[in-house]
Amino acid sequence: MLNTLRRAAVWTAGETIDAEDARDALLAPPRSDPGPSGDQDQILGQDIQQGIDLNGLIDRVARHYLERALDAAAGNKTRAAKLLGFGNPTTLTNWLKRHGVEP
Repeated sequence: MLNTLRRAAVWTAGETIDAEDARDALLAPPRSDPGPSGDQDQILGQDIQQGIDLNGLIDRVARHYLERALDAAAGNKTRAAKLLGFGNPTTLTNWLKRHGVEP
């Protein structure tokens, strides 16, 4: 709830947050059904007995959320950094470079 209010405060053009601003700041709840792609199973359902590429999985998840945050913030790095819980846009820039994501 606090993150929703923070997003609303960042995105609100006026001085007060109204009901529409709060609705716009809500994130969709996580899907329990990963859908036809089975992304959740591909990431969390790996057979550890066969070995996994943990760094590759972490990189894939990081790229996914970096791209989503940039899209949600319409390319605004300061807003995207806040959405991802980074303290400043420089941290976001470092993550973008590390994971090969173009802003």
